[in-house]
Parts: sequence; structure tokens; C-alpha cells
Amino acid sequence: MNDLQITVEDQPKEEERRRVVDGLLAYNESQTGDVSYERLTLVLREASGDVVGGLLGEIYWGWLHIDILWIDDSLRSRGYGGKLLAVAEQKAIAKGCRSVFLDTFSFQALSFYENCGYEVFGELADFPPGHIRYFLKKLLKVNGGDAPPNNSFNPTPR
Repeated sequence: MNDLQITVEDQPKEEERRRVVDGLLAYNESQTGDVSYERLTLVLREASGDVVGGLLGEIYWGWLHIDILWIDDSLRSRGYGGKLLAVAEQKAIAKGCRSVFLDTFSFQALSFYENCGYEVFGELADFPPGHIRYFLKKLLKVNGGDAPPNNSFNPTPR
């Protein structure tokens, strides 16, 4: 083991990053038998084609993870965020998802997500300093009812 070294790569080669990702995916598959993964990208555009908002996420293990939801300041509080969430949730249901998880900060959109049915399941105080990072989840409604519990993945921080 003494011949191994750790290096900090300021500009890593893509093949090196890919090796790390592929290694984790292989391990995950060995443990879960499932490596299905799909990116979800929703874009909100003006008539001119300019991007004024969007949602980025991924679907895996029966869950939708929302990584980023952004709406241009000039368009906030007009319902576009809720519409993006609704489309993402419907796509997730169509792909067999039963739940969604995401995170937000105390200076971002906690009340928005709570108003959309998300509940806090964890938080990190003082991240960034003086603020809180919240982790939220939501059970999706499948065919008009609540989805059954999905025990295949629990993103609760430890």
C-alpha cells in the first residue's frame, strides 16, 4: 500500500474522471443490480429562444433527484417554478418513480418547496456560514393516489 499516492488534479483528464465514475457505477450495480440512470433537463424559454429558467435532475433507483431549479429574477412568483416541478414529477412518475428529493438553502426557496408538498428530512446548519442547507423529499402521487413507500433508496444524511 505504500506505493500508492494521492494527487490533487486541478485540471483532471476526462478519462481519469470517467474511471472514478465507472468504478462507482460498477460497485453500485454489484450491490443493487440496477444501474439505470437518466438525466432530466427541462428548459424554460422566451419566444426568442433565450433561456430564462430550467430544471436539471436525474432519475435512478425509483427516485427523481432535482439538482437545480432556476427561474430568472424577472419571472419569479409567476408560477413557472411550480410548472417546472410538476412537469418533472410527471416525467418521473412515467419512468416509475415514487419519490423526489432535493436540497435548497435558507436564502433560496424553502417555503416554495414546502408549498409544493415537499417536507424537510434533514438540514446542515451554518452551510454556508450563517445559513442552513435543507434536504427535502416528496412522495409522488401515482394514478391520483399516494405512491407506496419506496424502500430502495433512502437519501437521509447520516
